[in-house]
Amino acid sequence: MNAGNEEGDQPGRYAYMRVAGLMLANPYVLLAFASLCWSGNHIIGRAIAGHVPPLGISTVRWAIPALVLWPIARSHLRRDWPDIKPHWRLMLWLGLTGGALFSALQYVGLQYTTALNVSVLNSLTPVFIILAGTLMFRDRIAIIQVLGIATSLIGVLIIVARGSFATLAQIA
Repeated sequence: MNAGNEEGDQPGRYAYMRVAGLMLANPYVLLAFASLCWSGNHIIGRAIAGHVPPLGISTVRWAIPALVLWPIARSHLRRDWPDIKPHWRLMLWLGLTGGALFSALQYVGLQYTTALNVSVLNSLTPVFIILAGTLMFRDRIAIIQVLGIATSLIGVLIIVARGSFATLAQIA
């Protein structure tokens, strides 16, 4: 008799649930999943470019997660509303520019370039955030941030060069 392979076998089902739970508790798996979602967003955005207006894609892209997360977030928003309410204008501004406008402009860009190009450009966002913090708030850049920026830029160069640095010499 094959233990764990028979249909309806409970220990096999529980083992699967244990492994799934461990994976969802692993931050590295969750970070990889977030990257998969971002790249999937670029691929789908490129595939439907020209068929659906960028603002329509952006609206759907934010409406679906909002509906899914609403049952989870509702109690937290109710609890935290006294702290949020005095800053609602700032929160609205950040939501419109950082979420809706960014997404809409990304989908406009996807009408004119590849999903890979948008992903490469998107990978530079942390660099711009660190630079903005330095310029606007006089934040000091830590050595670990410099190493992170260097690693990200090297990765971008490898992707752009398709693994061959001779390709970089031919870029015009």
